[in-house]
Amino acid sequence: MQKTSILFSVSMIFPLLLSFNVFSQSSDSIKAIDLSLLSFEEFLNAKVSVATKYVLPETNAPSIITVITHEEIENMGARNIIDVLQTIPGIDITHSIIVPDFQINSRGIYAFQQNIKYKFLLNDHVLNVKEGNPYFLFSQLPIDGIERIEVIRGPGSALYGTDAFLGVIKITTAHSSTNNLETKLELGNFNYVKPSLDLNYNKNNFKMSLYSDYFKTEGYHANLAEDASQIYPQIIPSKSRDITSDQHSFKLFSNIQYSDFNFTGYIQNFSGNIPIGGAAVLTDENEMKYRYYFCELAYSKRIIENLVLDIRTYYDRGIQNNLYELYPEETAQTFPDFPDEEGMYGSPRQKQNVVGSELTIDYELNKNIRLVGGLLYDYLSVFDVEHYANYNVTSETIQIDGILYPPGIENRRYFHTGLTNISDEGNWKQPANRTIIATYLQSTFNIKDLLRFNKIGNSLALTVGLRNDSYSDIGSHTNYRFGLVYAPFQRIYTKALYGEAMRAPNFQEMYTINNPIVEGNENLRPETVKTLEWLIGGYPIENLKINLTYFNLKINGLIDIENYMWVNKGRLTSQGIEVDMKYILRHTGYFWMNFTYQHVENTTREVIRSNSGDIYIQDDYFPGNTPSFLANLGMNYSFSSNMSTNISLNYTGERKRTEQLKWDEDLLVRVDKRPTTPDRLLFNMSLQFLHSNKRVGLRLSGYNLFNANYKSPDPSVRLNNDMPMEGRSFMLSVTHKLNNW
Repeated sequence: MQKTSILFSVSMIFPLLLSFNVFSQSSDSIKAIDLSLLSFEEFLNAKVSVATKYVLPETNAPSIITVITHEEIENMGARNIIDVLQTIPGIDITHSIIVPDFQINSRGIYAFQQNIKYKFLLNDHVLNVKEGNPYFLFSQLPIDGIERIEVIRGPGSALYGTDAFLGVIKITTAHSSTNNLETKLELGNFNYVKPSLDLNYNKNNFKMSLYSDYFKTEGYHANLAEDASQIYPQIIPSKSRDITSDQHSFKLFSNIQYSDFNFTGYIQNFSGNIPIGGAAVLTDENEMKYRYYFCELAYSKRIIENLVLDIRTYYDRGIQNNLYELYPEETAQTFPDFPDEEGMYGSPRQKQNVVGSELTIDYELNKNIRLVGGLLYDYLSVFDVEHYANYNVTSETIQIDGILYPPGIENRRYFHTGLTNISDEGNWKQPANRTIIATYLQSTFNIKDLLRFNKIGNSLALTVGLRNDSYSDIGSHTNYRFGLVYAPFQRIYTKALYGEAMRAPNFQEMYTINNPIVEGNENLRPETVKTLEWLIGGYPIENLKINLTYFNLKINGLIDIENYMWVNKGRLTSQGIEVDMKYILRHTGYFWMNFTYQHVENTTREVIRSNSGDIYIQDDYFPGNTPSFLANLGMNYSFSSNMSTNISLNYTGERKRTEQLKWDEDLLVRVDKRPTTPDRLLFNMSLQFLHSNKRVGLRLSGYNLFNANYKSPDPSVRLNNDMPMEGRSFMLSVTHKLNNW
């Protein structure tokens, strides 16, 4: 509760600081580092395209949208997209327990499999190569050279299809109007090094932007006292309790425009140590290797004055080659034939492709009716699936050179051939492919002018959309959306929104085989959500914008694990409010604040049976792992045209465990008896200095400066004290920009 008091105290102090600076500084005494930040229209009502596929002011968009500009990203000293998304109302970022990445939890819905409930767009390219889902390691997406990030908090499947379940994240890269070259070097704790280059070239109808960076770190240091070895007596814990999470990454992004054509290319090569082994046991000889690249050729042409045609063709590819040390050498030495100092390994490998094309038509029938429609074709495939291991990690008996190796923890024996290809008898997944054909249409009607309702207020618009996706392996699904945007006065606006979204089961959930933990299920159906949202917003004074949002969502057919298999099971409901405020300080910077209250329930009302045949129907219960309260508070202040500071606080309330019950012999007990994950407060600060020529910049940033001892929740109940996270850290950034070269 001490952290809550700190947050409350700071929230009281900040408005006083704002009022002092607004009235004590004249407009001529201090100039902002970037005057564009002081634009009412650009900062408080940014242009967006993610909700409609054409550009319009955020207040007119038929979705609940947060926009983070390039200047805001730079000012906060964001290291990656995690630092940015963490400031958005309703979004809660947690660390995946095994994979070295983060996951997006939104509006109280916990993302059990990383980022599968959000759709990712890089410009207009859908990042969907991983298992038929969005981009895999989304924390590795480039953060420099971004013009803005648009985030829809709410369903987006009526335009974007599967995975736009809880929202859509669109990253738009910048195109400079001048020739410039920006180089940057970032240095930080844990041997963090990241040099980067951002090049822009323009001549006549030709534009080119090129971004590249190299990133490496040995990862933050933390101690994991207890892991899954505490649960199973056969597993001997490793002697070292230190988490290892070193990472290396190379990225190259290019965007070339000539006349009406646009080519985009992206390459990423990542390797890193998995913090906790694939069996939730602390090990230190894991490695994930993941290569991802895509290329896209697009053609956009205004055919006639009010008709725009856009067609894009693309190819995505991902290559995974992972090595999991499932159990440490301390455990391996207790079983027959294992060499000294060698653990128990499994190495799943695969390749994924996406080939597709999309046609979009934007047609203004007249000033009051605008139509956006499209046709999409995607072919997704998983192939070259292989499995290597040095013991039988599967649930079936494996024969190697006439020797039988049965499954089961009590039968573990070292393969006499060492790390061996067991794909023929014990592959971890079936090769699979999927064809998607989608059609969509969205119409926006200016009701006020169309029906000549001149006395109803400033504006009134209705948006209606639907999309049908036909899958070769799971059938077809249709989603709808309705949005009414009404501004009774010039400074007040409201949005009433209804939307449906779905997430198709991915290849992992459908085609996993020979796995003693969970098997795939080819009969899975999409999980669906219906969301009702209402927003009222306005500008009480010229430079202040406030939004109040109410949301209510209902999920059906939730994809979850039951009896060691993926199944459609469960219903969830979530409702709450989000308050979001931005305020521009007169010629000195800006201030923001938001908070979210959310209430989630599992309404499955399943029948729980004991061995004796007793039946118990559980009432609605809290599913666990998400906080009821989230808050962000921050300010960017310019001391002069050459010096500014950015301060932010991110608060996450305590996370209660699931209230689900189970039978333990003849007693009903909680599935998760662990204590609540405590609340936490992160305090970040960044100082920026610019040389008088504005070509050289220096930034010093600190993260978690209060050194909060916080942890990321483990829903699998295998880590007794959850996963420890990063403590206090710092980063120094030096930037040099060469203009008009």
